[in-house]
Amino acid sequence: MIGEKFDQLKKREKIGLIVSLLVVALVLVDRFAVQLVVRQIEQLEEEIRAENLQLKYNLAEIAQEPKVNARYEFFQPLLQATPTEAVALDQLKARIDELARRHDLQILAMRDRADSDEEQPWMRVAVEISSFEADIDALIQFLFAIRREPHVWRVDRINLSPEPGGGLSGAMIIAQITERPRTED
Repeated sequence: MIGEKFDQLKKREKIGLIVSLLVVALVLVDRFAVQLVVRQIEQLEEEIRAENLQLKYNLAEIAQEPKVNARYEFFQPLLQATPTEAVALDQLKARIDELARRHDLQILAMRDRADSDEEQPWMRVAVEISSFEADIDALIQFLFAIRREPHVWRVDRINLSPEPGGGLSGAMIIAQITERPRTED
């Protein structure tokens, strides 16, 4: 039946029908086969771009490793290894008391501050001197002595107020970075 109707068509109509059927077939192949492959290729290209970006970041981190190791080697002698955080705090408080006596700084109140992160290979111990009294020269000598300590010490915060007799009173937080003891697993 279709063959008879096809035979009745003129040559020009037959060519047009064949061309239109080829175009429809090509559109269907493009829609269901080629576009699917193109989408997969685009997805793979996007994943490649993301992996290349991650590779750039990783290579940048690897390039920084010698610099970080050099800085660590520089600071390694300055880090003091302590068995526990409590021992580190006791050592820090004892050394602060000694420096305060040597430089005529009167510490009226001192307490521990816990800010250590268990995940890190180092620990930060801090002491808050919530009240002290000294004259300006004694305070400057005390701060200079802290700066010159052989370990990594830092005055995180200092608040000062003048006293009527010409001295100073205030509060400060002194922190020290110490190396965690290595546990043998």
